[in-house]
Order: sequence, then structure tokens, then C-alpha cells
Amino acid sequence: MRFLVTATPRTTVPPDMLVGMLDRAEDWQQRYNDRFESFGLFPGGGGFGVVDVRDEAELHRMMAEMPFAAFSDVQVRTFVDGATGWRQAKEAVAAMMASA
Repeated sequence: MRFLVTATPRTTVPPDMLVGMLDRAEDWQQRYNDRFESFGLFPGGGGFGVVDVRDEAELHRMMAEMPFAAFSDVQVRTFVDGATGWRQAKEAVAAMMASA
């Protein structure tokens, strides 16, 4: 299952915790690197990943272990590749038009 996960700062991390959290977050990213199709950080804080995991339980574990989770607003969105999405949208419209 593929998901787009974004995390943006909700609250400020106390300065005395920041360096250690950055190190732990980098370790976390490396631990799950084989599940990231893409990973990046936002200039103003936070970041994103396109993750490919077995199921929602694996994603839940991964996000529960993210060091910045308690300080972030996390959004998880499912998606399909563009070609599949366009094909399915056209099929849905064609089915609606046929039943009208």
C-alpha cells in the first residue's frame, strides 16, 4: 500500500531537545529507508514521504516511532499512479453517462 505522508510543525520543539531529536529522526528515516519511495524535508520544518508498506498497521508503527510525531500535524493520503487514476476517472464518468 502506498501513502503520501506529510508532517508539519504543530508546536515548537524545546531548543534543548532539538539536536537529539534531529539525530533520532535521521536514524528513524534510515531505519525505514527501504519503505520510502521518496523522502524530503520542508525548509520551514516538517517533511514528507511516499511510503510503500504492507498494510495500515505497518504504517501506524512507523509513524508512532517518528520522533517529531508529538510536535507535528501528520496527514496520510492514499493515492494511485496518474495513469490508473485517469483511467478509473474516465471509466466512472462513462458508467455515469451510460446510466443517465
